[in-house]
Amino acid sequence: MERRAPVQTGELDLGLLDPGGKWLNRLFADQPIPGHPGSPTCKIGDFFKCSRGIATGANEFFCLREPDIHHHGLAVDDFDACVTKAVDLSGWIVSNKDFRKLVKSGKRCYLLNPDEIHPEMDAYLAKGMAAGVHLRHLPSKRPVWYLPERRKQPSILVPVFSRHRPRFILNSAGLRSLTCFHGLYPKPGAEHLVPLVWIYLNSTRGLGAFGGVNRFYGNGLNKLEPKDVEQMACPDLGSIAPEHVPALQASIKTASSESVISEAWFDEKLADFLPATASIVIPEPGISSRHSIRVPVWDRLQFR
Repeated sequence: MERRAPVQTGELDLGLLDPGGKWLNRLFADQPIPGHPGSPTCKIGDFFKCSRGIATGANEFFCLREPDIHHHGLAVDDFDACVTKAVDLSGWIVSNKDFRKLVKSGKRCYLLNPDEIHPEMDAYLAKGMAAGVHLRHLPSKRPVWYLPERRKQPSILVPVFSRHRPRFILNSAGLRSLTCFHGLYPKPGAEHLVPLVWIYLNSTRGLGAFGGVNRFYGNGLNKLEPKDVEQMACPDLGSIAPEHVPALQASIKTASSESVISEAWFDEKLADFLPATASIVIPEPGISSRHSIRVPVWDRLQFR
């Protein structure tokens, strides 16, 4: 790969860099170095937990289309609404209406999760055992081979892979997700922050935080692990009171119904709720070392 000419140089205090952090992201991203003026001191993980999606070990058996359910004599109540592929969701919000569209388009939207074993279900499970599904690695490791991993419906769906700008999806339909998405779950007391965090993650400021933790590959491909998401920098949201949120929720509902949600909309809403300087403080350096290096900073890697 041919290097581009350096366009900027600067000093980095090695004592302020996290030994376990992603230094390459810091060197090539246009965002503050930790410990320097303008660096947020909070992380998404302070308010939310991020977990990977559900791994079934045999999607063709555990995830069915609505016609398949009826073909086997099963009921929709034997299944949970689920998204199985990232390409199935294209908007900023997934609603009940969006889910019905997926069902009608023939997508695998139902995850097997029976409450009881009626005769029709018993027959379907017998077909799975005859095909050896129960002997596959993941099903064989579960306490009950045909029951999925215990995962609540995430509040926000986080794309594992993305190209260029990621899209964090507000899960208004309460869908469960396979491993195509990670899930963000508010910690106790932070439930009211869901709409604000969703807006922040999709804003320009959120994109900058994403650039500090993502793993990047060729042709603009990005990847996030759950711990990466929890490490994303964010303003201090602890001072946001629950009574401030209903107006924001109403604004989201209106914008969604009028189809006006865009990248610019996120920036506007975030500016209304969190001024550009809100809760940004300069942390005190935790290490006295003053070793530093002068490094060239390229405006963009060609393969990023």
